[in-house]
Amino acid sequence: MKNLIWKVCCLGLLLYGSVWCGFAQVKQTTEQQLVAVTADLKTKTLEYNWKLAEAYAEYCKENTKFISWNKMPAAFRQIIEFDHPEELEPYRLKSEECKKKLDDFMNAHEEYVRLVEENKRAFTDEEKKVNKAAFDVFYRELRKTEKESYAPLYEASQKALCTYRAEVLKYMVNAYRQEQRLMPVSYISYSVLSELQYKGSELELMQSELWILENLQRKLQENVTREKYGLEPEEENGTDND
Repeated sequence: MKNLIWKVCCLGLLLYGSVWCGFAQVKQTTEQQLVAVTADLKTKTLEYNWKLAEAYAEYCKENTKFISWNKMPAAFRQIIEFDHPEELEPYRLKSEECKKKLDDFMNAHEEYVRLVEENKRAFTDEEKKVNKAAFDVFYRELRKTEKESYAPLYEASQKALCTYRAEVLKYMVNAYRQEQRLMPVSYISYSVLSELQYKGSELELMQSELWILENLQRKLQENVTREKYGLEPEEENGTDND
């Protein structure tokens, strides 16, 4: 933790110093400084979100984490269900192949087929609750009596599915990058976000730089407002060591 704080402080000093020195050299007005910082912040935010989304895709791939399309941009589901880009076909076909093997295995069990049919006819909460309980019993027995046959098929299916969805996310990131669009990252949970930021040094430093630029932008905006009303700008003391 001390190393992290030290790196952030060093980055802050370097960034503040380089920004203000650059302003001094070209003698920019406060408004010009604000425009420059805002443009830099926008560029770095784009790059950070792209890299964060890519890191999340890799995280899901490595940890067999399923990416639901419920919180994703609409394009994510569009790619999975309809577009089927050529670059992603090997992953999609592998996922379907593994799913079919698992389905064939499961459909060989009469109890499973019966429960699936009952599930289709379950409309009330009570019926759904009873069906779920029956499925729980079935899977518990299946894992106990046919673990060696079931487990490898289930794991392979999950891995292929999670890998496919992770590759779809990376495909989306490339499209957003080419179009210079901001990649949404709100679907990443706080716990995973913290792990990605603190585990990956590049993301950690990029996030710190964004935080510093945001503070600098707020300070410049305040000074622009002060100048508008004929007030003296606040003196910059971000590099003081008191």
